[in-house]
Amino acid sequence: MNQPDSTPSSTLQGFDPEQDAAAAIEMAADLLRESRALQTPQERRQQSELDRMIGHDADKATLVEMTDQAFRTHTPARVADQMTHLLDLQGIPRFFSPVEQAMLKGFQSFGEYLPGVAVPLVKEK
Repeated sequence: MNQPDSTPSSTLQGFDPEQDAAAAIEMAADLLRESRALQTPQERRQQSELDRMIGHDADKATLVEMTDQAFRTHTPARVADQMTHLLDLQGIPRFFSPVEQAMLKGFQSFGEYLPGVAVPLVKEK
C-alpha cells in the first residue's frame, strides 16, 4: 500500500516564510497606497477624525460609553440625561472639531431642557 508522504517538508515545498511575508507586506502597502489615492475628501476628513479619536484613549472610552449608554434608549429625555452626565464626568472628546465641541458644550448646558429638539440634532451629527 503506497501512502502519500505527509511529512512537513513535502507539504511545504516552495514555502519561504521570509519571502512570503515580504511579499504580503509589499502587497498590503500597494493596497494602502491605492486606497488612499481613491479616497474622497469626505473620506479623508472622516479618516482624520478617526485618527484623532484613536490617539486619545479617554476620548475613545467616552465615545464608547456615549454610544453604549446614551443612545441605547429611544427616550430623548433619557438620552439627554445620560449624555450630559457623561460629558460632565469625562469632558468633551478632543477629536471633535471646534464647532462640534461648541455644539456639545451647548448641549451639555441646555440639552436637558429641550431633549426632543437637542437629541435628534446630536444623533444626526
